[in-house]
Amino acid sequence: MTTIKKTTFNKKSILFFLCFIFIGFKADANDYSDFLFYKNKGDTANALRVLYSLSETMNPEDEYYYNVLDNIITFETDVVKMKETTEKKIPLVSDRSRRSLLMGRSALIMLLTGMIDKAEYYYETAYTINPSENNLEYLINAAALNLETGNIEKSLQLSKFVKNNSSNAEKMEKAELIVSYVNILKNDTKATETKLNNMLDGKIKNEGVLFSIYKLSVWYKIKSIEIKSSKI
Repeated sequence: MTTIKKTTFNKKSILFFLCFIFIGFKADANDYSDFLFYKNKGDTANALRVLYSLSETMNPEDEYYYNVLDNIITFETDVVKMKETTEKKIPLVSDRSRRSLLMGRSALIMLLTGMIDKAEYYYETAYTINPSENNLEYLINAAALNLETGNIEKSLQLSKFVKNNSSNAEKMEKAELIVSYVNILKNDTKATETKLNNMLDGKIKNEGVLFSIYKLSVWYKIKSIEIKSSKI
């Protein structure tokens, strides 16, 4: 009589396949590796489906929760849907640094899609969540956007705050440039000329600031600044 040799199977593996064959998996039973699978295949629709599912089911304390929201911001082309999700979910991120980063990333998307008021709010909130030297850049962006929407007093307030609280030369230059522009809008050309002269007398670190000074002087016909900035 032939002896049939028994093969030992892993019981967990058997249960896994039995569930797969006879029960099937729920469509929303996802983990972060499922997102990576679809992302690597270039299947953005299913990658986003997984991300949105995880944003609802994953514990906000999970190490991947930040990545879930960050990737929703990256891959979602429906800005309104992205905004609705981030407004609800970003506050759940306990780490202030990561929460601030997500707000800053969202602000950029708002800006690029023309949602200027929302972008300004997100930038200012990003700084408020995690006030630091590095994040003062968010306030500079907020100040510039307030200029765009005509809220020059708010722009002036934010710029002066950066000037008074930053030790970084480039950030201080950007803030000073915005203050100078506000002076132009207030028809105080003399104050603008004085400020820009003082900036040019120092060593300007940021080439973008130097070019902006030149352009301002051309647009608003401040001849002495135009000549001086063109020679640096």
